[in-house]
Amino acid sequence: AAASLPAAFQGDLDAHGTEPFWGVNIREGQIEFSTPDSNIAFPNKGGVVDGGKVVWENADGPRPIRVTLREQAGCSDGMSDLKYPLAAEVALGGTTYKGCAVKTAEKPREGQ
Repeated sequence: AAASLPAAFQGDLDAHGTEPFWGVNIREGQIEFSTPDSNIAFPNKGGVVDGGKVVWENADGPRPIRVTLREQAGCSDGMSDLKYPLAAEVALGGTTYKGCAVKTAEKPREGQ
């Protein structure tokens, strides 16, 4: 389970992207995906290492969802000058959302 994940992917993680705006909060007990018009929460069954990526997946609900993170230094979210250490991708019902991710405790701030 979580213990086998590389250090970069352990603990609470936050991902986000634009066009449309979306966000993912990965927490020990659940994962939450949100856009301006929808919000999906599902149990966190643990990430699975797949090559250089880590995948969290939930196939049980009415809308299967897959969250993939991989290390990508300097990932840009396309709307700010902030850089993130992880690239993020969310596949939900035929739509793929792309963006960046970072450990919740290590979020970059404007002006740093």
